[in-house]
Amino acid sequence: MQEQQLCLEEYIAFIKDFTFGVKHYHYLKGNQKIEISFLKAESHPITIDIPDNCFYQVSGNNVDGFIITTWG
Repeated sequence: MQEQQLCLEEYIAFIKDFTFGVKHYHYLKGNQKIEISFLKAESHPITIDIPDNCFYQVSGNNVDGFIITTWG
């Protein structure tokens, strides 16, 4: 958000263009690769595949889905 100079609402709209499993927002911090994507909430349970060799975080966006961040 800081690097793109976005407020929270702008960031949520921005990240929705990066659908989980289709297109990720790639970011490098030092030598660490970070990928961020959006997954729309569904009325039924959803299972997602995350590689074993990375850390991840799933955060609700308080609107209509989840922001998924992986650190590889």
